[in-house]
Amino acid sequence: MRLALVFVIIIHGLIHLLGFVKAFDIVPVDQLTQPVSKPIGLLWLAVLILWLLVAAGLLLQRDWWWMLAIPVACLSQFLIILQWNDAKFGTALNILILIAAMVALANWKFYASYLNDTAEILIPAQADPDDLITENDLQTLPEPVKKYLTYIGAVHTSKLRNVKILFDGEMRGMGQDWFPFQSEQYNTFDTPNRLFFMTARMKGMKVPGYHTFRDGTAKMTIKLFGIYPIVHHEGREMDIAETVTILNDMCILAPAALVYAPIRWETIDSLTVRATFTHKGITVSARLLFNAEGQLINFISEDRYDISGKKPIRYTWSTPMSHYKQMHSIKVPTYGEAVWHYPDGAFVYGKFYLREISYNANRS
Repeated sequence: MRLALVFVIIIHGLIHLLGFVKAFDIVPVDQLTQPVSKPIGLLWLAVLILWLLVAAGLLLQRDWWWMLAIPVACLSQFLIILQWNDAKFGTALNILILIAAMVALANWKFYASYLNDTAEILIPAQADPDDLITENDLQTLPEPVKKYLTYIGAVHTSKLRNVKILFDGEMRGMGQDWFPFQSEQYNTFDTPNRLFFMTARMKGMKVPGYHTFRDGTAKMTIKLFGIYPIVHHEGREMDIAETVTILNDMCILAPAALVYAPIRWETIDSLTVRATFTHKGITVSARLLFNAEGQLINFISEDRYDISGKKPIRYTWSTPMSHYKQMHSIKVPTYGEAVWHYPDGAFVYGKFYLREISYNANRS
């Protein structure tokens, strides 16, 4: 759809060349029967150039393309009105481009709400050189967790205040095809917050979604074209589900936060522990499975609600992970899956490929 719109904008822009050619009598232009003055002819040429810039911005997926497209469409329409009898059919193309630009504007405003929220939750993340995790800080943790934190390199790193995470991935619903997505999220840890903005591509359309968890309250909204909410969830079950997700993020993507987190630990065996996390009156737990090397390889919780159906239902939820890689001095798994364990079998509904991760970062 993007390439089709780029083609339409280029063709629409090139048509404006006729007004310039007519004004300066370069060659006969039979399509325009009304005279065109030279100043107006220069405007026709300027609009052509501006439309080509809009097309280039859209082709390169620059956010500013729609900001330019809206005034250019208005200027184009002004010229069409001056040559109404000959150029009125160009109005349809201006309307089409304006609709696309308005959709892009709505998507931008939806994403801007996420950026505004991140500005509210983030504190300056200057690392305190005297506030480092030491071997002594690990002594109260179960042996598998101590080995894990040592393996990833958490010792001698700064106390964790926030993390920024970028994912590429695929998701699907039951009985549906996979669709690709990209996501950006911020988590904070002194006060547990999680802001997760995802842009999916479904049937050629961008479908943005925004998950928030602030002050123990969770919401999820998915908007068609960034305008019409097609999915919205909130309530007690959602709060519980996202509390599990907060614990999951700490264990997998920000394990240095485990040193200071309000977690009650229980050792099950040499490779398995149970983590119980309480926040804002909600208590959730998960089993953490490690391998002999010290890597966390799975997170399994009985406390997360599946909200994809008509009513929330609690099922076993797991996130197996692999492909550890050093990123910014910490080893993290770069591939993970999200799995529901339904009565009739396991269903993988999400695949996550870690693209970038930043610790104690200011918003950018």
